Amino acid sequence: MSSDEELPTLLKAWLPRQRWFAAKGRPVRSVAVASSTPLRTDGDPLLDLLLLAVTFADDLSVQHYQLLVGRREHVRDELEHVVIGQVGDRLAYDGLWDPAVTDWVLEAIRSGRTVGDVRFVPEPDTRIAAAGPGRVLGVEQSNTSVSWGDGSILKLFRRVLPGVNPDLELHRALRAVGSQEVAAVQGAIEGVLDGQPVTLGMLQDFAANSADGWAMALASVRDLFAEGDLHADEVGGDFAAEAGRLGETVAVVHAELRQALGEGEDDPRRLARSWRDRLTSATAVVPALEEHEHAIRAAYDAVEGLAGTIPTQRIHGDLHLGQTLRTPYGWLVIDFEGEPSAPLEERTRRDSALRDVAGMLRSFDYAAFHQLSQWESGSDWTDPEHASQTSWRAKEWAQRNRSAFCDGYALRAGTDPREQATLMRAFELDKAVYEAVYETHSRPAWAPSRSRRSRASRPRRRRTRASRDPSRVTPGAAAALSGRTAWAALPLAPRRPSPTDVEDECALPRARSPRHRPAPTWTRHCGPRAAATRPVSWPSTGTCNPGSSGTPPRSSAPTPRTSPRRPGCTSPRTCAPSTATSTASAAG
Repeated sequence: MSSDEELPTLLKAWLPRQRWFAAKGRPVRSVAVASSTPLRTDGDPLLDLLLLAVTFADDLSVQHYQLLVGRREHVRDELEHVVIGQVGDRLAYDGLWDPAVTDWVLEAIRSGRTVGDVRFVPEPDTRIAAAGPGRVLGVEQSNTSVSWGDGSILKLFRRVLPGVNPDLELHRALRAVGSQEVAAVQGAIEGVLDGQPVTLGMLQDFAANSADGWAMALASVRDLFAEGDLHADEVGGDFAAEAGRLGETVAVVHAELRQALGEGEDDPRRLARSWRDRLTSATAVVPALEEHEHAIRAAYDAVEGLAGTIPTQRIHGDLHLGQTLRTPYGWLVIDFEGEPSAPLEERTRRDSALRDVAGMLRSFDYAAFHQLSQWESGSDWTDPEHASQTSWRAKEWAQRNRSAFCDGYALRAGTDPREQATLMRAFELDKAVYEAVYETHSRPAWAPSRSRRSRASRPRRRRTRASRDPSRVTPGAAAALSGRTAWAALPLAPRRPSPTDVEDECALPRARSPRHRPAPTWTRHCGPRAAATRPVSWPSTGTCNPGSSGTPPRSSAPTPRTSPRRPGCTSPRTCAPSTATSTASAAG
């Protein structure tokens, strides 16, 4: 067997084990090398940039993936976990983990090198990190990122589609209008696939000393669950103020995208048809959706009946808490690729900004009930009849942060997304359908199991009624949509702020750039506490003192409550549902 045959044979077994491989739930028929560009032909290591064509046994589709393959006679211990196998007289491995490879790649971008069809392109007037070995970031994602100190970070796009990747396109557009809500582009790696241009990688400013929104939200929910009988606004890790600031940032990004790339409009009937088509395809992949298909289609029918057109623009396309970073200066939005499994044509099409809002609202549910699944792993909390204090508080946390996000978005956008309840309901349901398919393909362990599906299928009176009501989806329905993470009931109409709501003292007016926006001080660890390496101390301004919750000081004497207790609660003082929501300061 020649070396050209050895590597594809090895990759057929190696690829499905990689986190970034997008088709884990599908049987691989074959792996072929669509193109090979030798980048280093002398010395150790040898380096080739491969574009792989992967076919599957369940249909005739082809997916293309990118791999920087290093080859050495002897592989050091720190590279053993990325070894592909023996090819000729050398060991082949994923080269991104090799400091010699990452050093070569960074220098190629800096110097604007071209090798065959592969171009390393620096952006004008940018500061690229000093040459040196890169460090692969150990985060769960569909691509692979490498950082060089605190200066630069490269995202290598693992799945490759013909055309310019929207992540690079939108970052360049936002850079052109001076956006401070995204990390600036420093350079790109571009190539050719089947005669069409492709984006292989993107180099950006590295947001040092930052925490991603997903980790911060999980830490906030853990803080809430750890406090036996407190409301979300009474816990030091309350996330609502940060959710509001994040809503502001997303609204600013939407305005900048309209400025850079213009606006359009869409027919609600076309939109409803596209949703129905996705639902039809999704039920074939995730049979658990069938139970709720009638209710979901009813929500789409309501959109079809709307008069007029829907404003459209370029959007993020796959917005959730994991696509955000909290820096000492404000929030950044990252990863503008759109939904990974969607065709490139669909991801670059103008769409309603409400799709991004719906994605973020779903993410708050996801965070709350992902944590609940860890705390109540031994009980069937996905049952709509299941009631516990912890599940009650998870719903309260999700609703509080959904409302705070919408408040912040409305402040900057001038319009409140909650005023378009029919569209928001449909966008959230479409997002839930997409998530169910994505988890099945990319994280099959998170997909609904057969035993869970059989419980969801068991006829229950409450569930049957809810399935016929297009205005709501029960926790059982969400369990069917999202598997064991069960992001809980879709709050399809987020609560509007009531006149009794207390304004957040820390929500100071925002400057043009978040890099110049004052932020409250706190010294809590950013992200999951177990993973934090050092506390972050941010500057104090306004009325927020270190450790302040952003609300007026409370008396040390307990305040009696007379309203009903939470389910499963034994304390008459602190377990009653609050009659007013206080937007407190951020969790770390």
